[in-house]
Amino acid sequence: MVKKIINSITLKRSITRIAVEIIEENNNYKNNLIFVGIEEAGNEIAKRLAGAINDLEDVTIPVLTLDEIIKQNVDVKEKIVILITKVVSKGWLVEQAINKILSLGKPKAIQLAVLIDRGHRELPIGANYIGKNVPTSKSEFVEVHLNELDGEDAVYLK
Repeated sequence: MVKKIINSITLKRSITRIAVEIIEENNNYKNNLIFVGIEEAGNEIAKRLAGAINDLEDVTIPVLTLDEIIKQNVDVKEKIVILITKVVSKGWLVEQAINKILSLGKPKAIQLAVLIDRGHRELPIGANYIGKNVPTSKSEFVEVHLNELDGEDAVYLK
């Protein structure tokens, strides 16, 4: 059974809320932020977050994929790196991303923004910014659709 749990309006609202929380948490450092999309959908969410922050604060935040930040050997010292992903569950993908960022140097901080947190952690990793907590069973799957990739904004529970 497939159930739509988030529609386009709610998804947009979640992204706006995360953007506001990022501004509030990092107001003194907003010129030192770097958004890093962990995967393709995470990168699209990062672009939307950066756009929302630019609309609210007139600040341009660089958005890079995890591969780009490594290939370009970006200087992360004194930066706040915000890793962005569509769904966090066990935490392994986030842990790998953190290790890649740390291989570039020691940033001021690494934070995590997720559209959906479905629980089931196997690593002690928590998100700083969460669009929506979706408690699931281990047999359920959360599928995020984004306009840029899938032609619609929605989140489904399968």
